[in-house]
Amino acid sequence: MAQFKYTAVPAALVAAAAFLWYGFLFPDPYLLARYPISRMLLWAARLGIPVLTLLALVLAAALVKGRIRRSDLFLLAGTCILILVFAVTAGSVFYNRTFQNSRNNRLYHPYLQLAPPGPPDWSGKTGSLRIACLGGSTTEFKDDSGRGWPERLEQILRERLGTDSVSVFNGGRQWYTTLHTLINYQSHIRPVKPDVIIIMHTINDLLHNADFCYFSRGPFRQDYGHFTGPVSRIIDRQGFAAFLWKTTAGLWHHKPRAIISQKDFPGLASFRRNLNAIIDWAERDGTAVFLLTQPNLYKPEMTQEEQKSLYMLNTEAVGPSFQWSAETVCLGFTLYRETLERIAEERSVPLIDVEKEIPKSLDYFTDDVHYTMEAFDRVAGCVASGLTESRVLESRRPVSLKTAATGIADSANP
Repeated sequence: MAQFKYTAVPAALVAAAAFLWYGFLFPDPYLLARYPISRMLLWAARLGIPVLTLLALVLAAALVKGRIRRSDLFLLAGTCILILVFAVTAGSVFYNRTFQNSRNNRLYHPYLQLAPPGPPDWSGKTGSLRIACLGGSTTEFKDDSGRGWPERLEQILRERLGTDSVSVFNGGRQWYTTLHTLINYQSHIRPVKPDVIIIMHTINDLLHNADFCYFSRGPFRQDYGHFTGPVSRIIDRQGFAAFLWKTTAGLWHHKPRAIISQKDFPGLASFRRNLNAIIDWAERDGTAVFLLTQPNLYKPEMTQEEQKSLYMLNTEAVGPSFQWSAETVCLGFTLYRETLERIAEERSVPLIDVEKEIPKSLDYFTDDVHYTMEAFDRVAGCVASGLTESRVLESRRPVSLKTAATGIADSANP
């Protein structure tokens, strides 16, 4: 009987460990993409389970053979528990400090979710051509040198117009939709009276239609009130131990989500309404509006590498049970583009087709919509050409240029 006990118990331990280890071969790809710590936990489980199992077998054999005492095992177990408690405590302090630092940096905003990057400081720039670029992260983000396409646009316009009296403000903010931009424009941009506003939006408004996702708190709402965005980090905040447990559990034997296709996008009505409201205010102020189509990687046939790079699709259009297909986002971009074209035609607003000028390849995109260095240059060049070729800017040239042009005309006709 004792011999059976000494062989059955280790066999059961190995079987249980193998079952547990096998489950970590099927992690949740969403967790791996969204939380870097999940990769550490995954490999800790994959490596730790065999090591701990082997250690347990060695200790059990040593105990049976009388090489160690039970008191030694209790001492070892107590030491391990203390180390674990200290590790969790240290991790909890770091976890909470990271969260607190985000709040101290005034990252969040009670209405806009994230604080806007404005207003622009145009004091002392009377006579300059003042341009505000509005949108999401594809407007805000910069390259390693700290220059995005709005910063490049300013340089190009100064060179083409032959004057330094051109000021371009980067008013983009990650996560922002047309509703965020509507509030931001009215609160921060409109009071300083820009000559031109340039608006690029699609991806963030489009993703709000995925109301089954982790960022949604219910069915789609026209005021976007269902979508928590970055403040979900505050709403879903939990203790560090609970976070570790929930994340580790999500990495074990994950059941693949159902890939769903969606053809109806109720957010198109909100998209149209918000853009029209901005145009209404701009027209009252005599501010010129330029709309931009949004460059993106989506296309009917994508390589496996391109599909893996779709960060927005694989994190924001994902919920506990469902996730969008790439075809859904392709259709969505088409419908939102058509809406932009109709708004531009109905309101007689210039539409610069930036999407058409950026090839859909990883040479130009780091993920679904964000740019490589080459793409930054192309976007800025395309927007600059659209501005300089438009008659809208003729009456808004910098004062220095208009004065020079008048002087030349007067000297030619004494």
